[in-house]
Amino acid sequence: MPNIRLTDIRKTFPNRAVGLHPTTLTITNGSYFVLLGPSGSGKSTLLRLISGLETPTNGSIHFDERPIHNLAPHERGIAYVPQRSSLYPDRDVRGNIRVGLEFEQARRLRRKRLCGQEIDARVAEAASILNIADRLERRPHELSGGEQRRVMLARALVRRAPIWLLDEPLAQLDSPLAEKLSRDLHLLQRGFALTIVHVTHDPNEAMALADRVGLLGEGRILQSGTPEEVYSRPGNRTVGLHFGRPAINLIEGISQDDEFRAEDWLRVPCPHRGPVTLGIRPEDVGFVPHDGHHPIGLCEVVDNQRLDSRILVTVRPQLRGFALEPLAGRVGVWVNPERLHWFAASTGERLNR
Repeated sequence: MPNIRLTDIRKTFPNRAVGLHPTTLTITNGSYFVLLGPSGSGKSTLLRLISGLETPTNGSIHFDERPIHNLAPHERGIAYVPQRSSLYPDRDVRGNIRVGLEFEQARRLRRKRLCGQEIDARVAEAASILNIADRLERRPHELSGGEQRRVMLARALVRRAPIWLLDEPLAQLDSPLAEKLSRDLHLLQRGFALTIVHVTHDPNEAMALADRVGLLGEGRILQSGTPEEVYSRPGNRTVGLHFGRPAINLIEGISQDDEFRAEDWLRVPCPHRGPVTLGIRPEDVGFVPHDGHHPIGLCEVVDNQRLDSRILVTVRPQLRGFALEPLAGRVGVWVNPERLHWFAASTGERLNR
Protein backbone atom coordinates (compact mmCIF):
# COMPACT_ATOMS: atom_id res chain seq x y z
CA MET A 1 0.00 0.00 0.00
CA PRO A 2 1.30 3.47 -0.83
CA ASN A 3 1.57 6.58 1.28
CA ILE A 4 -0.51 9.44 -0.10
CA ARG A 5 1.64 12.57 -0.40
CA LEU A 6 0.19 15.96 -1.30
CA THR A 7 2.76 18.69 -1.94
CA ASP A 8 1.65 22.33 -2.25
CA ILE A 9 -1.61 21.14 -3.80
CA ARG A 10 -3.97 23.99 -4.66
CA LYS A 11 -7.35 24.25 -6.34
CA THR A 12 -8.88 27.40 -7.82
CA PHE A 13 -12.19 27.18 -9.66
CA PRO A 14 -13.05 29.06 -12.90
CA ASN A 15 -14.95 31.74 -10.95
CA ARG A 16 -11.66 32.36 -9.07
CA ALA A 17 -13.06 30.90 -5.88
CA VAL A 18 -10.33 29.12 -3.92
CA GLY A 19 -11.35 25.57 -3.08
CA LEU A 20 -8.04 24.68 -1.48
CA HIS A 21 -5.06 26.83 -0.57
CA PRO A 22 -1.56 25.35 -1.02
CA THR A 23 -1.61 22.23 1.13
CA THR A 24 1.10 19.73 2.03
CA LEU A 25 -0.04 16.55 3.75
CA THR A 26 1.05 12.92 4.10
CA ILE A 27 -1.45 10.13 4.79
CA THR A 28 0.43 6.99 5.80
CA ASN A 29 -0.47 3.64 4.36
CA GLY A 30 -2.83 1.50 6.37
CA SER A 31 -4.20 4.47 8.32
CA TYR A 32 -7.75 5.65 8.87
CA PHE A 33 -7.46 9.38 8.14
CA VAL A 34 -10.47 11.65 8.71
CA LEU A 35 -10.81 15.05 7.05
CA LEU A 36 -12.93 17.12 9.42
CA GLY A 37 -14.42 20.55 8.89
CA PRO A 38 -17.61 22.57 8.34
CA SER A 39 -19.34 22.90 4.97
CA GLY A 40 -17.21 24.85 2.52
CA SER A 41 -13.94 24.16 4.34
CA GLY A 42 -12.40 22.28 1.40
CA LYS A 43 -12.55 18.69 2.63
CA SER A 44 -14.60 17.30 -0.30
CA THR A 45 -12.43 19.26 -2.74
CA LEU A 46 -9.34 17.62 -1.25
CA LEU A 47 -10.96 14.17 -1.51
CA ARG A 48 -11.90 14.77 -5.16
CA LEU A 49 -8.35 15.90 -5.95
CA ILE A 50 -6.96 12.63 -4.57
CA SER A 51 -9.58 10.66 -6.52
CA GLY A 52 -8.95 12.45 -9.83
CA LEU A 53 -12.45 13.88 -10.09
CA GLU A 54 -10.87 17.34 -9.79
CA THR A 55 -7.61 18.51 -11.36
CA PRO A 56 -5.22 20.52 -9.16
CA THR A 57 -4.38 24.05 -10.22
CA ASN A 58 -0.87 23.65 -8.79
CA GLY A 59 1.09 21.10 -6.80
CA SER A 60 1.53 17.36 -6.96
CA ILE A 61 0.00 14.17 -5.57
CA HIS A 62 2.10 11.02 -5.17
CA PHE A 63 1.32 7.50 -4.10
CA ASP A 64 4.76 6.78 -2.61
CA GLU A 65 7.11 7.98 -5.39
CA ARG A 66 4.56 7.56 -8.17
CA PRO A 67 3.01 10.85 -9.38
CA ILE A 68 -0.72 10.35 -9.93
CA HIS A 69 -2.12 13.90 -10.23
CA ASN A 70 -2.20 13.63 -14.04
CA LEU A 71 -3.72 10.13 -14.11
CA ALA A 72 -7.36 9.38 -14.83
CA PRO A 73 -9.40 8.19 -11.80
CA HIS A 74 -9.51 4.57 -12.98
CA GLU A 75 -5.68 4.48 -13.24
CA ARG A 76 -5.10 5.44 -9.60
CA GLY A 77 -6.07 2.18 -7.89
CA ILE A 78 -8.62 3.79 -5.56
CA ALA A 79 -12.25 3.23 -4.61
CA TYR A 80 -14.35 6.39 -4.26
CA VAL A 81 -17.65 6.23 -2.36
CA PRO A 82 -19.63 9.48 -2.82
CA GLN A 83 -21.99 10.97 -0.28
CA ARG A 84 -25.07 10.54 -2.44
CA SER A 85 -26.23 7.20 -3.77
CA SER A 86 -24.54 6.23 -7.03
CA LEU A 87 -26.48 3.00 -7.52
CA TYR A 88 -28.01 2.12 -10.87
CA PRO A 89 -31.81 1.97 -10.46
CA ASP A 90 -32.21 -0.60 -13.26
CA ARG A 91 -29.80 -3.09 -11.65
CA ASP A 92 -30.37 -5.22 -8.59
CA VAL A 93 -27.93 -5.27 -5.67
CA ARG A 94 -25.82 -8.02 -7.24
CA GLY A 95 -25.54 -6.06 -10.47
CA ASN A 96 -24.66 -2.86 -8.63
CA ILE A 97 -21.86 -4.59 -6.73
CA ARG A 98 -20.52 -6.16 -9.92
CA VAL A 99 -20.61 -3.02 -12.03
CA GLY A 100 -17.42 -1.36 -10.79
CA LEU A 101 -15.48 -4.60 -11.19
CA GLU A 102 -16.95 -5.12 -14.68
CA PHE A 103 -15.81 -1.66 -15.76
CA GLU A 104 -12.35 -2.33 -14.36
CA GLN A 105 -12.18 -5.69 -16.15
CA ALA A 106 -13.12 -4.04 -19.44
CA ARG A 107 -10.05 -1.78 -19.16
CA ARG A 108 -7.64 -4.67 -18.55
CA LEU A 109 -6.24 -4.96 -22.04
CA ARG A 110 -3.02 -6.78 -21.19
CA ARG A 111 -3.63 -7.83 -17.61
CA LYS A 112 -5.42 -11.01 -16.65
CA ARG A 113 -9.16 -10.65 -16.37
CA LEU A 114 -11.28 -12.41 -13.76
CA CYS A 115 -13.67 -15.06 -14.97
CA GLY A 116 -17.38 -14.82 -14.21
CA GLN A 117 -17.09 -17.39 -11.43
CA GLU A 118 -14.36 -15.38 -9.69
CA ILE A 119 -16.44 -12.21 -9.94
CA ASP A 120 -19.47 -14.00 -8.49
CA ALA A 121 -17.33 -15.29 -5.60
CA ARG A 122 -16.11 -11.76 -4.80
CA VAL A 123 -19.65 -10.39 -4.91
CA ALA A 124 -20.90 -13.12 -2.57
CA GLU A 125 -18.01 -12.52 -0.15
CA ALA A 126 -18.53 -8.74 -0.08
CA ALA A 127 -22.29 -9.10 0.38
CA SER A 128 -21.72 -11.49 3.28
CA ILE A 129 -19.17 -9.24 4.98
CA LEU A 130 -21.48 -6.22 4.70
CA ASN A 131 -24.62 -8.12 5.76
CA ILE A 132 -26.57 -7.65 2.53
CA ALA A 133 -26.41 -11.24 1.23
CA ASP A 134 -30.19 -11.50 1.56
CA ARG A 135 -30.70 -8.30 -0.48
CA LEU A 136 -28.91 -9.32 -3.68
CA GLU A 137 -32.12 -9.60 -5.76
CA ARG A 138 -33.53 -6.23 -4.66
CA ARG A 139 -33.43 -2.94 -6.55
CA PRO A 140 -32.03 0.24 -4.95
CA HIS A 141 -35.47 1.74 -4.30
CA GLU A 142 -36.27 -1.29 -2.12
CA LEU A 143 -33.30 -0.64 0.18
CA SER A 144 -32.95 1.56 3.24
CA GLY A 145 -30.36 4.35 3.26
CA GLY A 146 -27.99 2.23 5.32
CA GLU A 147 -28.36 -0.73 2.95
CA GLN A 148 -27.60 1.50 -0.03
CA ARG A 149 -24.39 2.65 1.66
CA ARG A 150 -23.43 -0.97 2.25
CA VAL A 151 -23.95 -1.78 -1.42
CA MET A 152 -21.61 1.08 -2.40
CA LEU A 153 -19.01 -0.18 0.10
CA ALA A 154 -19.38 -3.73 -1.26
CA ARG A 155 -18.76 -2.33 -4.75
CA ALA A 156 -15.48 -0.90 -3.45
CA LEU A 157 -14.58 -4.11 -1.64
CA VAL A 158 -14.85 -6.40 -4.68
CA ARG A 159 -12.34 -4.23 -6.55
CA ARG A 160 -9.63 -4.92 -3.94
CA ALA A 161 -8.54 -1.27 -4.14
CA PRO A 162 -5.98 -0.51 -1.39
CA ILE A 163 -7.20 3.11 -0.94
CA TRP A 164 -10.78 4.05 -0.14
CA LEU A 165 -12.07 7.62 -0.29
CA LEU A 166 -15.34 8.04 1.64
CA ASP A 167 -17.37 11.27 1.38
CA GLU A 168 -19.68 11.58 4.42
CA PRO A 169 -20.45 7.82 4.51
CA LEU A 170 -22.50 8.09 7.72
CA ALA A 171 -24.47 11.22 6.78
CA GLN A 172 -28.27 11.08 7.08
CA LEU A 173 -28.22 7.74 8.86
CA ASP A 174 -29.91 7.44 12.23
CA SER A 175 -27.65 6.83 15.23
CA PRO A 176 -27.95 2.99 15.48
CA LEU A 177 -27.26 2.55 11.75
CA ALA A 178 -24.38 5.03 11.81
CA GLU A 179 -22.80 3.30 14.82
CA LYS A 180 -23.08 -0.13 13.20
CA LEU A 181 -21.68 1.07 9.88
CA SER A 182 -18.79 2.83 11.64
CA ARG A 183 -17.90 -0.43 13.41
CA ASP A 184 -18.04 -2.26 10.08
CA LEU A 185 -15.77 0.33 8.47
CA HIS A 186 -13.20 -0.21 11.20
CA LEU A 187 -13.34 -3.98 10.75
CA LEU A 188 -12.98 -3.62 6.97
CA GLN A 189 -10.05 -1.24 7.31
CA ARG A 190 -8.17 -3.55 9.65
CA GLY A 191 -9.20 -6.82 8.04
CA PHE A 192 -8.18 -5.77 4.52
CA ALA A 193 -5.31 -3.42 5.53
CA LEU A 194 -6.95 -0.50 3.74
CA THR A 195 -5.91 3.13 3.69
CA ILE A 196 -9.13 5.08 4.24
CA VAL A 197 -9.62 8.82 3.80
CA HIS A 198 -13.00 9.72 5.32
CA VAL A 199 -14.71 13.12 5.08
CA THR A 200 -17.06 14.31 7.81
CA HIS A 201 -18.27 17.44 9.58
CA ASP A 202 -18.91 15.52 12.83
CA PRO A 203 -16.05 15.71 15.39
CA ASN A 204 -17.46 12.81 17.43
CA GLU A 205 -17.36 10.66 14.28
CA ALA A 206 -13.74 11.67 13.76
CA MET A 207 -12.83 10.84 17.37
CA ALA A 208 -14.45 7.40 17.08
CA LEU A 209 -12.92 6.36 13.75
CA ALA A 210 -9.67 8.14 13.02
CA ASP A 211 -6.08 7.07 13.57
CA ARG A 212 -5.20 10.59 12.45
CA VAL A 213 -7.35 13.59 11.65
CA GLY A 214 -6.89 16.74 9.57
CA LEU A 215 -9.05 19.72 10.47
CA LEU A 216 -9.82 22.09 7.60
CA GLY A 217 -11.12 25.64 7.59
CA GLU A 218 -11.59 27.98 4.63
CA GLY A 219 -9.53 25.77 2.32
CA ARG A 220 -6.61 25.27 4.70
CA ILE A 221 -5.38 22.45 6.93
CA LEU A 222 -5.52 24.08 10.34
CA GLN A 223 -4.03 21.14 12.25
CA SER A 224 -3.39 17.44 11.81
CA GLY A 225 -2.46 14.71 14.25
CA THR A 226 -4.06 11.97 16.29
CA PRO A 227 -7.56 12.80 17.56
CA GLU A 228 -6.18 12.94 21.11
CA GLU A 229 -3.45 15.43 20.11
CA VAL A 230 -5.84 17.73 18.25
CA TYR A 231 -8.43 17.56 21.01
CA SER A 232 -6.10 18.03 23.98
CA ARG A 233 -3.80 20.63 22.37
CA PRO A 234 -5.75 22.61 19.74
CA GLY A 235 -3.34 24.79 17.79
CA ASN A 236 -5.71 27.76 17.64
CA ARG A 237 -9.18 28.91 18.70
CA THR A 238 -10.84 27.67 15.50
CA VAL A 239 -9.52 24.14 16.02
CA GLY A 240 -10.64 24.26 19.65
CA LEU A 241 -14.16 25.27 18.63
CA HIS A 242 -14.62 22.75 15.84
CA PHE A 243 -13.08 19.71 17.51
CA GLY A 244 -15.15 18.54 20.44
CA ARG A 245 -18.80 18.40 21.40
CA PRO A 246 -19.92 20.20 23.49
CA ALA A 247 -17.70 22.98 22.18
CA ILE A 248 -14.85 24.44 24.20
CA ASN A 249 -15.56 27.45 26.44
CA LEU A 250 -13.72 30.55 25.15
CA ILE A 251 -13.39 33.55 27.49
CA GLU A 252 -11.72 36.85 26.59
CA GLY A 253 -9.76 38.68 29.26
CA ILE A 254 -6.56 40.32 30.43
CA SER A 255 -3.62 38.65 32.13
CA GLN A 256 -1.35 40.63 34.42
CA ASP A 257 0.62 39.86 37.56
CA ASP A 258 0.44 36.13 36.65
CA GLU A 259 -3.39 36.15 36.87
CA PHE A 260 -6.04 36.06 34.16
CA ARG A 261 -9.17 38.14 34.89
CA ALA A 262 -12.47 38.27 33.01
CA GLU A 263 -16.14 39.17 33.46
CA ASP A 264 -15.56 40.69 36.93
CA TRP A 265 -15.71 37.26 38.55
CA LEU A 266 -13.19 34.90 36.99
CA ARG A 267 -9.65 34.65 38.38
CA VAL A 268 -7.16 31.98 37.34
CA PRO A 269 -3.34 31.72 37.29
CA CYS A 270 -1.89 32.51 33.85
CA PRO A 271 1.73 32.37 32.61
CA HIS A 272 1.12 34.87 29.79
CA ARG A 273 0.64 38.64 29.77
CA GLY A 274 -1.76 41.00 28.03
CA PRO A 275 -5.03 40.27 26.19
CA VAL A 276 -5.54 36.50 25.91
CA THR A 277 -8.34 34.03 25.33
CA LEU A 278 -8.87 31.28 27.88
CA GLY A 279 -10.14 27.96 26.55
CA ILE A 280 -11.67 25.38 28.91
CA ARG A 281 -13.23 22.10 27.79
CA PRO A 282 -16.58 21.49 29.57
CA GLU A 283 -15.25 18.23 31.03
CA ASP A 284 -12.47 20.23 32.72
CA VAL A 285 -14.96 22.46 34.56
CA GLY A 286 -16.29 21.24 37.91
CA PHE A 287 -18.75 22.60 40.43
CA VAL A 288 -17.43 20.94 43.57
CA PRO A 289 -13.89 21.08 45.03
CA HIS A 290 -11.37 18.72 43.44
CA ASP A 291 -7.86 17.83 44.59
CA GLY A 292 -5.39 19.72 42.44
CA HIS A 293 -8.09 21.99 41.00
CA HIS A 294 -8.30 25.75 41.30
CA PRO A 295 -11.42 27.73 42.30
CA ILE A 296 -12.09 30.42 39.67
CA GLY A 297 -15.21 32.10 41.03
CA LEU A 298 -18.87 32.00 42.05
CA CYS A 299 -21.60 32.32 39.44
CA GLU A 300 -25.33 31.73 38.84
CA VAL A 301 -26.69 28.58 37.19
CA VAL A 302 -28.82 29.40 34.12
CA ASP A 303 -29.44 25.97 32.53
CA ASN A 304 -29.18 22.20 33.02
CA GLN A 305 -29.13 19.81 30.06
CA ARG A 306 -28.88 16.02 30.31
CA LEU A 307 -26.20 14.41 28.13
CA ASP A 308 -26.08 10.65 28.59
CA SER A 309 -25.48 10.04 32.30
CA ARG A 310 -24.22 13.54 33.05
CA ILE A 311 -25.70 17.02 33.32
CA LEU A 312 -24.25 19.84 31.20
CA VAL A 313 -24.56 22.88 33.47
CA THR A 314 -24.43 26.42 32.06
CA VAL A 315 -23.50 29.25 34.41
CA ARG A 316 -23.25 32.97 33.73
CA PRO A 317 -21.70 34.17 31.55
CA GLN A 318 -22.20 31.13 29.30
CA LEU A 319 -19.57 28.89 30.87
CA ARG A 320 -20.43 25.20 30.63
CA GLY A 321 -19.28 22.22 32.66
CA PHE A 322 -20.45 18.79 33.76
CA ALA A 323 -22.13 17.68 36.97
CA LEU A 324 -23.71 14.42 38.08
CA GLU A 325 -27.04 16.07 38.97
CA PRO A 326 -28.87 19.34 38.14
CA LEU A 327 -27.63 22.44 39.95
CA ALA A 328 -29.35 25.70 40.89
CA GLY A 329 -28.53 29.06 42.44
CA ARG A 330 -24.95 30.23 42.91
CA VAL A 331 -22.22 27.63 42.64
CA GLY A 332 -18.46 27.58 42.92
CA VAL A 333 -16.55 26.81 39.72
CA TRP A 334 -13.31 24.82 39.72
CA VAL A 335 -10.83 24.01 36.96
CA ASN A 336 -7.65 22.00 36.52
CA PRO A 337 -4.90 24.58 35.69
CA GLU A 338 -2.98 21.92 33.74
CA ARG A 339 -5.93 21.49 31.37
CA LEU A 340 -6.37 25.14 30.39
CA HIS A 341 -5.74 26.38 26.86
CA TRP A 342 -4.31 29.85 26.24
CA PHE A 343 -4.70 31.61 22.88
CA ALA A 344 -3.41 34.95 21.66
CA ALA A 345 -6.32 37.42 21.56
CA SER A 346 -5.09 38.98 18.30
CA THR A 347 -4.28 35.90 16.20
CA GLY A 348 -6.07 33.06 17.97
CA GLU A 349 -2.90 30.95 17.95
CA ARG A 350 -2.07 28.71 20.89
CA LEU A 351 0.30 30.20 23.45
CA ASN A 352 1.04 27.29 25.80
CA ARG A 353 3.00 24.94 23.55
